[in-house]
Amino acid sequence: MPRPIVLVGLMGVGKTTVGRALAESIGYRFIDNDAGIEAEYDATGAELAERLGVDGLHRLEAAQLANALGSFGAEPIVIAAAASVVEDEASRSLLDDHPVVWLDASPAYLADRLGRDHHRRSLGPDPQDALSRQSEERRGPFAAIADVTVAVEGRSRQSIVEEIVHRLTSTATPPTDE
Repeated sequence: MPRPIVLVGLMGVGKTTVGRALAESIGYRFIDNDAGIEAEYDATGAELAERLGVDGLHRLEAAQLANALGSFGAEPIVIAAAASVVEDEASRSLLDDHPVVWLDASPAYLADRLGRDHHRRSLGPDPQDALSRQSEERRGPFAAIADVTVAVEGRSRQSIVEEIVHRLTSTATPPTDE
């Protein structure tokens, strides 16, 4: 049975956009970690971070990932995981058994993308600086869990999806559970 493919990367890198396109391309169902939390709690990530604190939001994100990975059954899925899951040891352990794709981009690129999105939690007065710090903190953990790293800057969604499919199918046998 096909195992879930998990997309990771910093906020704004395109996990949802690429994940949806990847799932459609390979005939998998798509699950967005952030959208699942927002639907379950009827609040945006920004509202939940304000209400529960950032650590509380990160706990919800880790639980959402565990639920998605534990409930996929026979239906193959692509999951867009929250960026914070790499900070959670239990989440990193869960990801050991699944193909993980790290979508990578520079903090400047991400800050520009996020500057146009008002539904996300605030990164403070200097988003690029906040993203630079997050990138520095998470780069090692992302690299450690990723089976494939894909640079996304300046690329079309389609070219990113094609690279992911090519690299996942050429680096190993198709992901299956035995």
